[in-house]
Amino acid sequence: MSREAMKMALEALENPWEAGPDGVADAIIALRQALETGREWVGLTDQEINSVCYKRDWTAPWTNTTFARAIEAKLREKNKW
Repeated sequence: MSREAMKMALEALENPWEAGPDGVADAIIALRQALETGREWVGLTDQEINSVCYKRDWTAPWTNTTFARAIEAKLREKNKW
């Protein structure tokens, strides 16, 4: 919802004459609702970061990129919106 609200608000701000008063009002309402129901970003604890390291496939090469992708996947899992 929040991404949709941001898109609507941006379009209304870029073209206020085209959006009209109702379009601008709808964008404001959508933004307010998105702010009220918005979630905070949740980071990883040290224990969760360590679990990513220890659960890896030890036969595959472990590069900075593979570590970053594993951390990214863990963050996505924790911050499903």
